[in-house]
Amino acid sequence: MLMGFGIIAFVIFVGWLLARIGIVTSESRIVLNRVAFFAASPALLFMIISRSDVAVVFSGVLGASALAIVTVGIIYYVVARLWFTKDKGRLAMGTNLSVYTNINNIGLPVAIYVIGDAQYVGPIMLLQLIIMAPLLLGALDMQKQGRLSAARILTQPVRNPIVIASL
Repeated sequence: MLMGFGIIAFVIFVGWLLARIGIVTSESRIVLNRVAFFAASPALLFMIISRSDVAVVFSGVLGASALAIVTVGIIYYVVARLWFTKDKGRLAMGTNLSVYTNINNIGLPVAIYVIGDAQYVGPIMLLQLIIMAPLLLGALDMQKQGRLSAARILTQPVRNPIVIASL
């Protein structure tokens, strides 16, 4: 387990070092980010899902995650609405941020290098991309435009390269 965290720490250190000595510049960070989002992450998720047991992907992990997300989201929304803001856009964004995990950037490396099994990351990632992201975008669209575009919400997941890789 320590070796797994050591590998992750080493990768982070190398990234920091490359930025510090100027090999990775501000401009190249944007390119690397796009390559990671549109190519590397979908390829990695495709590899993980394709090797995963369907029973694991659609197991109790998915149900427990959904229950935790709904519970924490409701608690955040109520507390934020009562004590912090009435702004619907801020409430939508805050609620989303309170339940979103960094499953792709942190969860995958920890699952692979520490646990040794990345198939449990898939259900949470799919839940976030197929259910949560469209709900957030729909809420923000509703707040900004005053109307809801069902077509935009329903097609949002299939426009995401990570979801496409999962399918």
